Amino acid sequence: QRLAAWAFHQQKAIGLPHITALTTLGIERWPASAAPRDLLPGTPGGDLYLPVQSTSGVEAVLYVGARRDGAPYSPHDARLLVSIAHLVAGFLERQRFEMAAARVEALREAERLKSTLISSVSHELKTPLAAVTAGITGLLEGDVAWDPAAVRSELEAVSGDLAHLNDSIGALLDLSRLKADAWTVTRDWYEF
Repeated sequence: QRLAAWAFHQQKAIGLPHITALTTLGIERWPASAAPRDLLPGTPGGDLYLPVQSTSGVEAVLYVGARRDGAPYSPHDARLLVSIAHLVAGFLERQRFEMAAARVEALREAERLKSTLISSVSHELKTPLAAVTAGITGLLEGDVAWDPAAVRSELEAVSGDLAHLNDSIGALLDLSRLKADAWTVTRDWYEF
């Protein structure tokens, strides 16, 4: 674990074979490497620790145990392992981009739902308000002679519309409190 942590923080591999300029491996981004014995004296060689590095930095460390026959990894073996580390880095970065895209899409959908909700709420508030206004305006007009039963009927309709308006406003206030985290969830045990 100490060697993996060192490889992660130093962004250097541990245990890779030394590559000279004359080597024709044909691999780009060959990581700098240190020997395990130089970092922790008494550590047996053979294990490889490869930093999995993306454009965002080191994502993880790929650990490859020593070969069963005890022979060191050849430059060609190490090339394959370094390529695998690069593929893992690409995979992790792609996952991060997909998660970011999903978050952006979720925000976009939340905005759409918010817009729909505002439109719906506006309609919910305007309808009873228009009915109340029409009912009261009709009662105030002096060109109609209202009998007490008709006045009572109109006032009951206005009262019902006001109750509907009050319920809608209460629901809006509850929603704003919910969004402001003014409500807390209390959990309790229930038997079924």
